[in-house]
Amino acid sequence: MMTKVVVVLRKDKLTKGGLAPIHFRIIKGRKIRYIATGLTIPIHQWDKKNLQVKNVATNSGRINAFLTRRLADLKDLAL
Repeated sequence: MMTKVVVVLRKDKLTKGGLAPIHFRIIKGRKIRYIATGLTIPIHQWDKKNLQVKNVATNSGRINAFLTRRLADLKDLAL
């Protein structure tokens, strides 16, 4: 059974301040599970194509490095 892990911006879960949380979406056997990262950003700072935070955001390098490391860990667990 194939497992897919991707980073997503949850626009359906906006905070009162207008920030969207970043989650990992895991799809395995037609079942979807979300894992929260604890990070929130404004929607306009998310790069849809590359699935990461744009460089204009504060601490974008640090956030993207965290997401990359955590994504690699989750993919290893999925295997």
